Amino acid sequence: MSTEFHRLHQSGTFLLVNVHDVGSALVAQVAGAQAIGTTSGGLAWSMGRPDFAAAVDRDDVLRHVESITAAVDVPLSVDAENGWRHEPEGVAESIRLLAAAGAAGASIEDWSGDPDRGLYDRNLAVERVQAAVEAARSLPEPFVVCARAEAFLHGAADPMEEALARLQSFAAAGADLLYAPAPPDRAVLQRLVADA
Repeated sequence: MSTEFHRLHQSGTFLLVNVHDVGSALVAQVAGAQAIGTTSGGLAWSMGRPDFAAAVDRDDVLRHVESITAAVDVPLSVDAENGWRHEPEGVAESIRLLAAAGAAGASIEDWSGDPDRGLYDRNLAVERVQAAVEAARSLPEPFVVCARAEAFLHGAADPMEEALARLQSFAAAGADLLYAPAPPDRAVLQRLVADA
């Protein structure tokens, strides 16, 4: 599935549906999804937990990934939040574990999950993405790394400039995909697409 997921990203637009459990994954596949994504909120809420880092731990997510990949025949990408670890080595380990569980890709956020800490320092955020990319490249099959810049969602002083600078740095670190959730309008989105 990892090779297919990588091919889909090279081929243009395709349909990826976010799901919260095995049942919704099967429905998405039957409905024509070419790939499936997990959602941290969907998983947390299905377990009666809030959606924030550490409410659902890495072991819970790995079991979730294994159950979905055993049931469907399309690639699965995982919302890995902050990789469940602050340090780059922990993020790299999470990528390896997700791949072993059957995932074809994952997104890594630059939000620490801790309101007191906020966004990771930009240098650390880049090191975390680089560690994820290096771990992905060491795998026997392709693994797609999406780097997320959370500046719009988590109150950066100048979210446009901060998100753009981070996305550019993540691209330079080798991320396959870039994502800045919640741009406030179309003009901001267009600038992100043009300049990142």
